[in-house]
Amino acid sequence: MENNQIDIAVIYEQALARYQWGDYYGAIADYTTVIEIESNNAELYYNRGIAKHQIEDYQGAIFDYTEAIKINPSNSDFYNNRGLAISQIGYHQKAIADLTQALQLSPNDADGYYNRGFVYEAIADYEKAITDYTEALKINPDYDEANQKREYLLSLIEKQSAAVAEETTAEAQQTEIETEKSPDVSVEESLPQKPKNDVEMEKSPNSAKSPIGSVLHRYLQRGRSVEKTLPQKPKNDVEMEKSPDVSVEETIPETAPSQMEMEKSPDVSV
Repeated sequence: MENNQIDIAVIYEQALARYQWGDYYGAIADYTTVIEIESNNAELYYNRGIAKHQIEDYQGAIFDYTEAIKINPSNSDFYNNRGLAISQIGYHQKAIADLTQALQLSPNDADGYYNRGFVYEAIADYEKAITDYTEALKINPDYDEANQKREYLLSLIEKQSAAVAEETTAEAQQTEIETEKSPDVSVEESLPQKPKNDVEMEKSPNSAKSPIGSVLHRYLQRGRSVEKTLPQKPKNDVEMEKSPDVSVEETIPETAPSQMEMEKSPDVSV
């Protein structure tokens, strides 16, 4: 048992040293060895997560930070680092949730505000980013990175506002110029022309383009189709038997048939 404790301490110190030297893969291997022996240590998962974070294994880092949170959910650093890793893979809203939780646990952490402001800036929510950078500066007035970020965003917003105002003015001026150049439309030009007769309606290729013209055009077409479908002469019994698909219009006689024709003619159902 004592030998195991000694081995764990040695390997743990070796992992810390390798991390300091930049040997992140070696540090990860050492932390993994220790975790296999002492799996309920939140700091081991956290430290291995940091090493994975350094080699941009963000999924692996998120896993280790989550394991650390399961063991000790009251440590703000665990949430803070997991939020940063989540942000790296594009889940910014979830990252903000973790960073907010970290600030609830440690409300005086200037780095926590800076990190959340950084994520807000990444999603172009500049107002909230400026607010967080400002909070970081209240806690630590010498926080140069927060001050630089804040000044940059304030300048950016000012330039954007000026650009929008300039564009709006230019559009208004262009509209005014176009209005001045627009020719006056006389009353006579705006009045409708003489209605077309049936022949002109048939010849005109654009007669169905306007709403009114299209209605008239369809009405005239419908009138002509009715005329074409009227029967010419009542069919005799043989013709009626041979004729398939008798339409409603074909059954309408021009004149009333005589009694004899009525007797000869088979019933034609509509």
